[in-house]
Amino acid sequence: MITIDGQNVHAIWVASNKKQPGTYALVSDRHSSAHTLGWRFFYGAMRVKYHIASTDTVIGTVLAVGAPNATRDGRKVMCCIVITESLGLVRLYPLKWSDKVRQWAIIEAVITKSSKDSRLESFRVCGDVAVIGVVKQQQERNDILDDCLWSGDGDPIKSMNAEKASIVVVQSSGTVGTKLEPRDDTRCEDGEDDPWFIAQKSYPLKPYIVWKSKAGDMHETHVVAHEFYYGMQKNVEHPHRIFENAHIGDPDWCHWLVLGNMNNRRNVWVAAAIHRQKKTGSDTRINFGPDRGMFDGWPYCTEAAVRAMFVDLQRQLFTIDDT
Repeated sequence: MITIDGQNVHAIWVASNKKQPGTYALVSDRHSSAHTLGWRFFYGAMRVKYHIASTDTVIGTVLAVGAPNATRDGRKVMCCIVITESLGLVRLYPLKWSDKVRQWAIIEAVITKSSKDSRLESFRVCGDVAVIGVVKQQQERNDILDDCLWSGDGDPIKSMNAEKASIVVVQSSGTVGTKLEPRDDTRCEDGEDDPWFIAQKSYPLKPYIVWKSKAGDMHETHVVAHEFYYGMQKNVEHPHRIFENAHIGDPDWCHWLVLGNMNNRRNVWVAAAIHRQKKTGSDTRINFGPDRGMFDGWPYCTEAAVRAMFVDLQRQLFTIDDT
């Protein structure tokens, strides 16, 4: 990380080699959160262009934590969906096991936009995530979830697809159905001695819910919540207990679905969390939305909110010619 004009930034370097000997250029690691800048020798004249992506610190409450996925280099990482005052609902990744991020944790993290994920709500975590508190009271949790509920007309999934949005919080209409489907791409990952941190593709089953939006559209959604995958690991002989424990299908309970789409399949949505509360017949919620000075459209992330927080500069640094 370096500082330019008082802003902490990450440098991404792109160089084209003219195959002429004898050039030095300043370079940095593209994805590291602790960039080490230095001179590196290159053979040839070098036109070096760099892209500056500013970083900023956000504080928010974790609404969902996805089950781990294995990366190509063997790491196991997670993502989470967080509600923040400055950006609304956002997706933060990659999370490490050591970050100890759980649902309803209040976290602080340095984030930046990723060059590999163009979804407006997606941000890359720079370094470790600090857990600075937790939302403990059930009523406060319910209030937060109610503030995040999508209030538009029509079907939420169709609307989000049309708006090219990637996160939505909804409640289903009627009873939610469940099923477990065999996974056709199961593979065991090396080093999975910690059952809390087993990658999704190491499980033989995929949990699904079948739910109806208030517009009447039916949806079948893969539940990728870490809670559910860990539940299957703990109940190998009775995997359906993950649904019983969440009171899914019980008409006396209400459920909030925290949904997000997939980066490589934008019209495919998964459930990163299913929150539940027994119905009481009363409504004592407090509004935490625009009345508290949030931006228009909060809690759904907008381009204006992102632009207000991040600066994205592209500059031509220098050209070195072999002399």
